Amino acid sequence: MQLRLLAAVEVRAVRWMVSAAGFLALMLALPAGAQSALEQLKAMSPNLDLMVPASIMGTVVEPAHAAASTRGRHRAVQPGLYNNADGSPIIPFINQAQATLDIEIYQMDDHAVRNAIRDALRRGVRVRIIKEPDPVGGACKVFAKTQTPGVSADPLEAADCADQQMLVRQVNKAGGRYIPFNKAGLCAANQSCLEHGKIAISDGGAALMSTGNFDPSNLCDRAENPQHCNRDYTLVLQDADVVGTLEAIFTKDLAGVSYDLSSLISPAAAAKLTVGPLALQPLLAFIRSAQTSILMEGQYLKEPHINDALAEAARRGVRVKVVMASFCSFATPSDSEAAQVRSIYSAFDDAGIESRMFNKSILVAGLPGYMHAKAIVVDGKRAWVGSTNGSTQSLTLNREYGAFVDDSSWVGKLSSIMTGDFNNPNEETWRQSLRCLKDH
Repeated sequence: MQLRLLAAVEVRAVRWMVSAAGFLALMLALPAGAQSALEQLKAMSPNLDLMVPASIMGTVVEPAHAAASTRGRHRAVQPGLYNNADGSPIIPFINQAQATLDIEIYQMDDHAVRNAIRDALRRGVRVRIIKEPDPVGGACKVFAKTQTPGVSADPLEAADCADQQMLVRQVNKAGGRYIPFNKAGLCAANQSCLEHGKIAISDGGAALMSTGNFDPSNLCDRAENPQHCNRDYTLVLQDADVVGTLEAIFTKDLAGVSYDLSSLISPAAAAKLTVGPLALQPLLAFIRSAQTSILMEGQYLKEPHINDALAEAARRGVRVKVVMASFCSFATPSDSEAAQVRSIYSAFDDAGIESRMFNKSILVAGLPGYMHAKAIVVDGKRAWVGSTNGSTQSLTLNREYGAFVDDSSWVGKLSSIMTGDFNNPNEETWRQSLRCLKDH
């Protein structure tokens, strides 16, 4: 058993050469006594550079690349809109934190992100993390007590899960907090919800907000060998209304007790932010404000109020263009799913909405792409970027975050990327997409 696991790791060692913590986590995930295999592993992989601490459990693992990962940590990340395919700002944003780092996140599977958090702990930063405990499709139980994940026969997936569980213990032992989003206290009564937002707050003065999770595909982290790269965007913001409001909401979510979300969002903040489950009305107002054009990217459009607002805009002469993820990105649509698509997009056609489907033949940073972004540009002058998907749950039940953008350079950059996606020759019409010619 032990030798088979080691051989499997050796085959894919290139993925793990930058993550000593990942290998140590794998040792923790093996049966009792298997940690002695570390020396065999090092002999099998002479190019592997590991620095093993005297005590693995309950300490911050010191990866050999720690010095490289913290270089430039004092350099503040500039406010702006970032295309994750060109390099996400999340690592330098974490590295800039000197006193406090707060993160509220749906998924955090990227090793470099986790190791940057460990670096923050080493330099004395108070780290607090709120994470969705049960992300859709997520096999790893990050908050489980056991060291043995038991989530997969794949030793690398088991090691990754063990490393995530280890980070929970490390943050909490260092005096920070790493806790699950308390759905019992924070979801609406008798309703199911998710913590689907993706934010980080550094030293109480800057906020990062992303459309994508802190995962290899969302961050387009080539060191992790992702099978595809997502179209995702990240905002770095220093506006006092925005940062203060996000910090206030984070603090309430950390307490995990029901509260009045609207009371934390001042009129000034409401003009700059959307926060789920109160996202529907401000996004409807934004769409209805359009005079000449709407450009929209997202994973899907299923929420009837949003869809009706888009159709109404198109009927009054606004040029509406939408780019959504291929219907076949993960599987062939069922008959009922295909019927829903036909109903929605036939109505779009009738209203004059132009639709394009983003598929894996469209490359993002040289890899097969997936449309994961959620962004809207109105009249080429103002934009919204956030985590909210086009579903009723996302717009009215989940914890979600988004921000309105007025800076002409940020809006121009976003519009240019979105227009390029819409005009990409490999895009499909919705009818073509239903045939799964380029996906699945």
